[in-house]
Amino acid sequence: MVKKTPSTPAKKTLAKRKPARKKPVDAEPVAETTREIPWRLVVRYAAFGVAMLLFGAMGGIWSAGGIEIEPGRSDVLSQSHAADRVSQVRILREYAGQSFPDEPTAQKWLNEQRIAARIADWIPYTDALGAAADEGVDSVKALADKLEAVK
Repeated sequence: MVKKTPSTPAKKTLAKRKPARKKPVDAEPVAETTREIPWRLVVRYAAFGVAMLLFGAMGGIWSAGGIEIEPGRSDVLSQSHAADRVSQVRILREYAGQSFPDEPTAQKWLNEQRIAARIADWIPYTDALGAAADEGVDSVKALADKLEAVK
């Protein structure tokens, strides 16, 4: 038996397509190294850098002990304060190096030492105040103005 095949038309061969035309390039390609950076980004990074430099400088100054803004005072009151400070530190070191039998004895010794040191330390100021008081009220006001003006 012979099989019958239905009659099919012959297949047509497809025509080859032509490739699409390439678009002409008008400008040269931009290189990667010449890309444009937004100015806002530059300003932001510059501000951040300046802020970090300032914070670093402030931290360095702070860790170094700061900057003396006011010059040292040289009036009689400041000298008396400085002398009293030195004496009080000396007394505290002596107190720490001694042993006392009880608390009242320790307090008595500490108070006697501090009072004696304060009397000696404040003699220049007391003398200046006494001299101003001998000259009158206007001289005392002048001394107060002089002490207040030294800054």
